Amino acid sequence: MGSSSPEKDPAYFGFTDLHGFKDFVVEVIAGAPDDFMEMDWLQPDEQMNLDRAFVGLRYGLKLTAHEKGESPLLDKCRELVEEAYGLYRSGQDHEGQRKLEAMDELLITLPSQ
Repeated sequence: MGSSSPEKDPAYFGFTDLHGFKDFVVEVIAGAPDDFMEMDWLQPDEQMNLDRAFVGLRYGLKLTAHEKGESPLLDKCRELVEEAYGLYRSGQDHEGQRKLEAMDELLITLPSQ
């Protein structure tokens, strides 16, 4: 049967706008690389993990670009996400977290409700 890929459905991430995305970013910072909250309604093979979290971060930036328009700030956020992903994948969790925190600080400057 193979494992399912719930992250292919944007609803999996639980946000639909920039405001919700900001909360998701905080959850990823707190949970990465392997301490994500377990969700009762998800099967074991559907739980959040590092790869899914980064799918969600990329989706959130795409959503933000759609909501707010493209900007150098979003380009920088995308760069930080990819750098963070590479760092986490190579076991440099602290450095990866610092990149995500830097991205979070940039996102906070974008107004949302």
